[in-house]
Amino acid sequence: MGNFSRYFFLYLVIVFFSLFVFFFVGFETNKETGEENLVLKSDGINDFKKGLDIAGGVRLNYKIDYSRYDEIYDDQVQLAQIKSDVEGIILSTIDERISTLGVSDYTSYIQTIGNEDFVVVEIGGVSDVDTAKEIIGKTVQLEFKVPYDGTNDQELKQGRREFSEDIILNIVQNDLSMEEVFIQNVDNNFGFNTYSGTGDSIPQFINDRYEDIVSIGENNIYPNLINNDESETWNIVRYSGKNKSEEDQFDVLEISYYPSWITAVDPKTNKILNAAFFNYASVGTSQIGKPVVQINFNSMGGQIFCNITANHVDKQMAIFVGGQLITAPVINEQICGGTAQIDGNFDSKSARELAKALNDGAMPAPLILSYEEIISPTIGEDAFKSSVIAGIIGFSMLFIFMISFYGIKYGVVAIISLLSFIIILLALIKLLGYALSLSGIAAIILSIGIAVDANVLIFERIKEELKLGKGFLNSIKDGFSRSLSAIRDGNLTTGIIGFLLFMGGTNVFKGFGTMMLINIILILIVVVPLTKILLDIFHIKNNNE
Repeated sequence: MGNFSRYFFLYLVIVFFSLFVFFFVGFETNKETGEENLVLKSDGINDFKKGLDIAGGVRLNYKIDYSRYDEIYDDQVQLAQIKSDVEGIILSTIDERISTLGVSDYTSYIQTIGNEDFVVVEIGGVSDVDTAKEIIGKTVQLEFKVPYDGTNDQELKQGRREFSEDIILNIVQNDLSMEEVFIQNVDNNFGFNTYSGTGDSIPQFINDRYEDIVSIGENNIYPNLINNDESETWNIVRYSGKNKSEEDQFDVLEISYYPSWITAVDPKTNKILNAAFFNYASVGTSQIGKPVVQINFNSMGGQIFCNITANHVDKQMAIFVGGQLITAPVINEQICGGTAQIDGNFDSKSARELAKALNDGAMPAPLILSYEEIISPTIGEDAFKSSVIAGIIGFSMLFIFMISFYGIKYGVVAIISLLSFIIILLALIKLLGYALSLSGIAAIILSIGIAVDANVLIFERIKEELKLGKGFLNSIKDGFSRSLSAIRDGNLTTGIIGFLLFMGGTNVFKGFGTMMLINIILILIVVVPLTKILLDIFHIKNNNE
C-alpha cells in the first residue's frame, strides 16, 4: 500500500497544481515588447490562448517572386537550395516583423501550389489588418552603388528623365511637398530651392514660362519637366502663390541629368550586386577592438563583390536600403572571400542599428500579396462553444458506458483517470502557450476516446484473468501487464500519424497533429499508470484479496 500511496499522492499533487494553473494563471502582455508572460490572475480560467479559427483574425497569402534568382542561377539543384535558404530567411524576417504588431498568436509557413511558392501568414486577434499587411509584406530594396564617373551616358540620362517624370506623378497623386520629395531623394542628386519675386529676381527657366506657370494656380505642378542646360538639371516647378511681401513664390525641385551613384555591376559578368547575393549583416570587432559591421555574401555574390572592389579601390561603395543611403565606406583594397567589413565611428548601439537596417532591407525576394481572408471571431466562438458542448456530452456518455459495462468501481476508476488527464492537459496547454484551435479541440475529444480505449483493454484483460480463477490482485497485475503492449503499440501508431500531420500537413493538420502527440504522451504517462494505481488502492482498501 505504501508505494501505491506515494504514487497516488504524487498524482494528486500534479492534479491540484494543474487545477491551480487552470483557475489562477493567465497571460499579461508587455506593452513595450509585445511579449506575453504568465502571471497569477483571479480570472485565469478565461485566459486560454485561442487560435485564428476561434478568436478571429487574418490569413495573408504572399507569392514569393523568385525572378531575380531565375535570371542568375542556371543550375537547378543550386537554384533549389538557394530558394530553400531564401524561404528560411523570409520566415525569420516575417517573425521579427510580426513581433512589432504586439500579437503572440500567429504562425507563418511555406506552401507550394503548382510551381509557385507562397508564404502563408495567420494572425489571430489582430485589429489593424492594413498595418499588418504593410509591415509583413514590406520588401525594402537593398542596393549597392558606386560613384558615377561623369561620362556622358545618354541611356542613363534618359533613365533619369523617366525617373523624374515618375517623381511628378508621385507628387501629384500623393500631394507631397517639394521639400518632402527632396528629403526622400537627397542622395539621388536632387536639390531644392525656393525663389521669390518677378523678372530678374527669379531664374530664367521660370521667367521664360512665367505666365504659364502662374496661370495653373497655387500649389499646382507645372505639367512638364523644365530643361535647364546651364546647370545640367531638369526642374519640377510648383507655383506657391504670393508670399508676405506680395511676391510670387516658386518651389523648385532640381534633378541633375546624372545621379551621384550608379548601380554596382560586375565588370566581368555584368551582373548587378543586389540582395539576391546578400546573406546577412552582423556586428563584429576590429583589430583594435572597435565595433564594426560585417556584411556577408553567398559564393556568387562574394565573387561579384571581389570583381567590383578590384575596379573601385580608393572609391566609395554606397549601400542603400529602401532608396535611402545607409552608409558609403571607402574601398581600401580588393575584397574577396564573401565578407566585407564596414569601419566607422561606431559604438555598439550604432553598429547594431546599421546591421539591423541592412538585414531589414535584405528581404531576399519580393512578396506579392495574392490573397487575404478576414476570419470573424463570432463564427469561431460559436464553433468553440459547440465543440466544448460536444466534448461534455461525449464525456458523459463514456461515463455511462463504463459504469454500464464494468460496474461502479471500474467506472469510477476510469472517470478519475480521465478527469486527471483532462485537467493536466488543460494546464499544460496554458503553460506551453498553445493556442486552442478547432482542430486541436477535435484532437482532445478524440483522445478522450483513445484514453477510454486504454481502460477498456485493461479491464477486459483483468476479467479474463479472473475467469481463470486468479485472485483479484493477481488478476490486476497480470491483466495490466498483458494489456500494456497493446495499449503502447496502439498509441504509438496513432502518435506516428500525429507526427506526420505535424511535419507535412497544412496549419490545420499541424494543430491537430501537435495536440494528438501531446495527448498520446499524457495517456501513456497519466491515464494508464493512474488506472493501475487506483485499481490496486481500491482492492487493498476493500481487502478483496
